[in-house]
Amino acid sequence: MNNYSDPALDLMTEALLVALSAASRETGAHSHRTAEIADTLASRLSFTPDERASLRYASLLHDIGKLTSDPAILHKCAALTAEETAHLREHVAASVEMLDRLGFPAAVVRIVAEHHEQFDGTGYPARSSGDSISRGARVFALADALDAILSDRCYRKARTYTEARAEILRCSGTQFDPLVVAAFISIPAERFQ
Repeated sequence: MNNYSDPALDLMTEALLVALSAASRETGAHSHRTAEIADTLASRLSFTPDERASLRYASLLHDIGKLTSDPAILHKCAALTAEETAHLREHVAASVEMLDRLGFPAAVVRIVAEHHEQFDGTGYPARSSGDSISRGARVFALADALDAILSDRCYRKARTYTEARAEILRCSGTQFDPLVVAAFISIPAERFQ
Protein backbone atom coordinates (compact mmCIF):
# COMPACT_ATOMS: atom_id res chain seq x y z
CA MET A 1 0.00 0.00 0.00
CA ASN A 2 1.00 3.63 -0.30
CA ASN A 3 2.57 5.60 2.55
CA TYR A 4 -0.76 7.30 3.26
CA SER A 5 -2.66 4.08 3.91
CA ASP A 6 -4.20 2.91 7.18
CA PRO A 7 -2.58 -0.22 8.74
CA ALA A 8 -5.89 -1.65 10.00
CA LEU A 9 -7.56 -1.15 6.61
CA ASP A 10 -4.48 -2.62 4.93
CA LEU A 11 -4.85 -5.82 6.97
CA MET A 12 -8.58 -6.09 6.25
CA THR A 13 -7.99 -5.38 2.58
CA GLU A 14 -5.31 -8.06 2.34
CA ALA A 15 -7.55 -10.62 4.08
CA LEU A 16 -10.47 -9.82 1.77
CA LEU A 17 -8.23 -10.05 -1.29
CA VAL A 18 -6.97 -13.46 -0.20
CA ALA A 19 -10.58 -14.65 0.01
CA LEU A 20 -11.46 -13.07 -3.35
CA SER A 21 -8.42 -14.58 -5.07
CA ALA A 22 -9.26 -18.01 -3.64
CA ALA A 23 -12.75 -17.74 -5.12
CA SER A 24 -11.57 -16.28 -8.44
CA ARG A 25 -7.88 -15.90 -9.18
CA GLU A 26 -8.64 -13.66 -12.18
CA THR A 27 -10.87 -11.33 -10.15
CA GLY A 28 -8.14 -10.92 -7.54
CA ALA A 29 -5.49 -10.21 -10.18
CA HIS A 30 -7.85 -7.77 -11.93
CA SER A 31 -8.30 -5.88 -8.66
CA HIS A 32 -4.54 -5.38 -8.27
CA ARG A 33 -4.04 -4.30 -11.89
CA THR A 34 -6.98 -1.92 -11.77
CA ALA A 35 -5.70 -0.33 -8.55
CA GLU A 36 -2.36 0.41 -10.23
CA ILE A 37 -4.01 1.94 -13.30
CA ALA A 38 -6.37 4.01 -11.13
CA ASP A 39 -3.49 5.30 -9.04
CA THR A 40 -1.57 6.35 -12.16
CA LEU A 41 -4.62 8.30 -13.35
CA ALA A 42 -5.23 9.80 -9.90
CA SER A 43 -1.65 11.02 -9.78
CA ARG A 44 -2.05 12.74 -13.16
CA LEU A 45 -5.33 14.30 -11.95
CA SER A 46 -3.63 15.66 -8.79
CA PHE A 47 -5.67 13.66 -6.29
CA THR A 48 -4.71 14.33 -2.68
CA PRO A 49 -3.02 11.53 -0.73
CA ASP A 50 -6.34 10.80 1.04
CA GLU A 51 -8.23 10.68 -2.27
CA ARG A 52 -5.60 8.33 -3.70
CA ALA A 53 -5.81 6.07 -0.65
CA SER A 54 -9.61 5.90 -0.89
CA LEU A 55 -9.39 5.13 -4.60
CA ARG A 56 -6.79 2.42 -4.00
CA TYR A 57 -8.89 0.65 -1.34
CA ALA A 58 -11.99 0.92 -3.52
CA SER A 59 -10.12 -0.34 -6.60
CA LEU A 60 -8.79 -3.34 -4.72
CA LEU A 61 -12.16 -4.20 -3.17
CA HIS A 62 -14.69 -3.15 -5.82
CA ASP A 63 -15.57 -6.76 -6.64
CA ILE A 64 -15.52 -8.20 -3.10
CA GLY A 65 -19.28 -8.72 -3.32
CA LYS A 66 -18.63 -11.34 -5.99
CA LEU A 67 -17.89 -13.66 -3.08
CA THR A 68 -21.69 -13.89 -2.81
CA SER A 69 -22.19 -14.55 -6.54
CA ASP A 70 -23.05 -17.97 -7.93
CA PRO A 71 -19.67 -19.41 -9.06
CA ALA A 72 -21.28 -21.06 -12.08
CA ILE A 73 -22.43 -17.66 -13.31
CA LEU A 74 -19.26 -15.85 -12.24
CA HIS A 75 -17.05 -18.24 -14.22
CA LYS A 76 -19.37 -18.82 -17.19
CA CYS A 77 -17.53 -18.48 -20.51
CA ALA A 78 -20.61 -17.97 -22.66
CA ALA A 79 -23.08 -15.12 -23.01
CA LEU A 80 -25.09 -14.48 -19.85
CA THR A 81 -28.87 -14.56 -19.75
CA ALA A 82 -30.75 -11.50 -18.51
CA GLU A 83 -31.29 -13.25 -15.17
CA GLU A 84 -27.60 -14.11 -14.85
CA THR A 85 -26.63 -10.53 -15.66
CA ALA A 86 -29.04 -9.24 -13.01
CA HIS A 87 -27.57 -11.70 -10.51
CA LEU A 88 -23.99 -10.55 -11.20
CA ARG A 89 -24.99 -6.90 -10.92
CA GLU A 90 -25.99 -7.60 -7.32
CA HIS A 91 -22.28 -7.73 -6.45
CA VAL A 92 -22.27 -3.93 -6.19
CA ALA A 93 -24.79 -3.89 -3.31
CA ALA A 94 -23.05 -6.86 -1.68
CA SER A 95 -19.67 -5.09 -1.91
CA VAL A 96 -21.10 -1.90 -0.41
CA GLU A 97 -22.74 -3.80 2.43
CA MET A 98 -19.56 -5.71 3.28
CA LEU A 99 -17.29 -2.66 3.25
CA ASP A 100 -19.77 -0.54 5.19
CA ARG A 101 -20.17 -3.22 7.87
CA LEU A 102 -16.40 -3.57 8.14
CA GLY A 103 -16.03 0.16 8.77
CA PHE A 104 -14.33 1.28 5.58
CA PRO A 105 -14.46 5.07 5.11
CA ALA A 106 -17.50 6.55 3.37
CA ALA A 107 -15.33 7.75 0.46
CA VAL A 108 -14.23 4.17 -0.25
CA VAL A 109 -17.76 2.81 0.01
CA ARG A 110 -19.08 5.52 -2.33
CA ILE A 111 -16.54 4.72 -5.05
CA VAL A 112 -17.46 1.04 -4.80
CA ALA A 113 -21.18 1.89 -4.91
CA GLU A 114 -20.66 3.92 -8.10
CA HIS A 115 -18.08 1.80 -9.88
CA HIS A 116 -20.48 0.72 -12.66
CA GLU A 117 -22.06 4.14 -13.18
CA GLN A 118 -21.41 5.81 -16.53
CA PHE A 119 -20.84 9.48 -17.26
CA ASP A 120 -23.98 9.71 -19.44
CA GLY A 121 -26.24 8.10 -16.83
CA THR A 122 -26.62 4.70 -18.51
CA GLY A 123 -24.73 2.73 -15.85
CA TYR A 124 -26.01 0.99 -12.74
CA PRO A 125 -27.27 0.71 -10.03
CA ALA A 126 -28.48 4.33 -9.63
CA ARG A 127 -28.05 5.62 -13.21
CA SER A 128 -26.06 8.55 -11.84
CA SER A 129 -24.38 10.86 -14.34
CA GLY A 130 -21.67 13.47 -14.73
CA ASP A 131 -20.37 15.16 -11.62
CA SER A 132 -22.98 13.44 -9.44
CA ILE A 133 -20.66 10.42 -9.69
CA SER A 134 -17.69 10.75 -7.34
CA ARG A 135 -14.43 11.70 -9.01
CA GLY A 136 -12.86 8.51 -7.70
CA ALA A 137 -15.55 6.37 -9.33
CA ARG A 138 -15.12 8.24 -12.63
CA VAL A 139 -11.39 7.51 -12.56
CA PHE A 140 -12.01 3.92 -11.53
CA ALA A 141 -14.45 3.37 -14.42
CA LEU A 142 -11.73 4.07 -16.96
CA ALA A 143 -9.12 2.00 -15.09
CA ASP A 144 -11.53 -0.93 -14.86
CA ALA A 145 -12.38 -0.79 -18.55
CA LEU A 146 -8.73 -0.46 -19.60
CA ASP A 147 -7.75 -3.54 -17.63
CA ALA A 148 -10.73 -5.49 -18.98
CA ILE A 149 -9.81 -4.63 -22.57
CA LEU A 150 -6.12 -5.47 -22.09
CA SER A 151 -6.77 -8.80 -20.32
CA ASP A 152 -7.57 -12.23 -21.67
CA ARG A 153 -11.00 -13.51 -20.70
CA CYS A 154 -12.27 -17.04 -21.14
CA TYR A 155 -14.68 -15.72 -23.78
CA ARG A 156 -12.22 -13.48 -25.69
CA LYS A 157 -8.55 -12.63 -26.15
CA ALA A 158 -7.00 -9.43 -24.85
CA ARG A 159 -6.91 -6.50 -27.24
CA THR A 160 -3.94 -4.24 -27.86
CA TYR A 161 -3.26 -0.96 -26.11
CA THR A 162 -3.97 0.86 -29.40
CA GLU A 163 -7.40 -0.79 -29.57
CA ALA A 164 -8.06 -0.01 -25.90
CA ARG A 165 -7.09 3.65 -26.37
CA ALA A 166 -9.39 3.96 -29.39
CA GLU A 167 -12.29 2.42 -27.46
CA ILE A 168 -11.77 4.75 -24.51
CA LEU A 169 -11.61 7.79 -26.80
CA ARG A 170 -14.78 6.62 -28.55
CA CYS A 171 -16.59 6.39 -25.19
CA SER A 172 -15.45 9.79 -23.88
CA GLY A 173 -18.53 11.69 -22.71
CA THR A 174 -20.72 8.60 -22.68
CA GLN A 175 -19.15 5.86 -20.56
CA PHE A 176 -16.21 7.98 -19.36
CA ASP A 177 -15.65 11.46 -17.98
CA PRO A 178 -13.88 13.47 -20.74
CA LEU A 179 -11.50 14.98 -18.16
CA VAL A 180 -10.40 11.51 -17.07
CA VAL A 181 -10.01 10.48 -20.71
CA ALA A 182 -7.84 13.56 -21.33
CA ALA A 183 -5.64 12.60 -18.37
CA PHE A 184 -5.40 9.04 -19.68
CA ILE A 185 -4.29 10.03 -23.18
CA SER A 186 -1.67 12.39 -21.72
CA ILE A 187 0.11 9.48 -20.00
CA PRO A 188 2.69 7.55 -22.07
CA ALA A 189 1.38 4.19 -23.27
CA GLU A 190 4.23 2.26 -21.64
CA ARG A 191 2.83 3.16 -18.20
CA PHE A 192 -0.11 0.85 -18.96
CA GLN A 193 1.63 -1.99 -20.74
